Amino acid sequence: MSKTLNILVRIAVISLVFLGLVMSPIAALLLQSEYYRFITIQQITHKISPIFPPTWVFVGDSITAGGRTWSLKLGSGPFDSINLGADGLMIRQVAGLIPRATSYSSKHLVLMAGINDLLNDTQNDEGFLKDWEKLLISIPENKKITVIVCSVLIGKNQEHDERILLVNKELETLCLKYGIRFLDLNPAFIHFKSRESLFIDPIHLSANGYELWVDSLSKFVNTLTQ
Repeated sequence: MSKTLNILVRIAVISLVFLGLVMSPIAALLLQSEYYRFITIQQITHKISPIFPPTWVFVGDSITAGGRTWSLKLGSGPFDSINLGADGLMIRQVAGLIPRATSYSSKHLVLMAGINDLLNDTQNDEGFLKDWEKLLISIPENKKITVIVCSVLIGKNQEHDERILLVNKELETLCLKYGIRFLDLNPAFIHFKSRESLFIDPIHLSANGYELWVDSLSKFVNTLTQ
């Protein structure tokens, strides 16, 4: 009887240790701040990507970075997207991330860049388009990855609207030239009932803004599968 009890105790201890090993990272993940939770999720997604490639990879500047775990916004699991967005990136720097982005073999690669270029006094529209063309040329052909270029977004105020809308038309033409899909987000933003509610400052998005981006992206992707 004592031998049986000893075996049961050992099983119980082993089970508790195993449970602790499994649950500790999960508990740590839940207890972390929102930002460190995002970083941890990204690290896990990166580690498992050779076995479970993410559905989504996003590349861009701080506007893209602010979307954090995009797959949660898009209705899939937390380990289903990689966000390579970073503060202050310009088109050339986003182009430099293309090899890393395509290495994940995701189903969708979503790109947005250009607002920092347009707001930089040293960059004219011609330079903007040349840099975008170089970026598009750098994307390796892979029929398994759907590349989606999102338009440069208008801002909270209307002072740059005309220029942004004009360069987006040219960018759309470039995408058509290279056979890359272009998603113009601006009509949804322009016609939204409360434009100010979409932003937390002149260019960065609020939760409402990201919700509108995700809604537009989801509808766009659904049309590709029909």
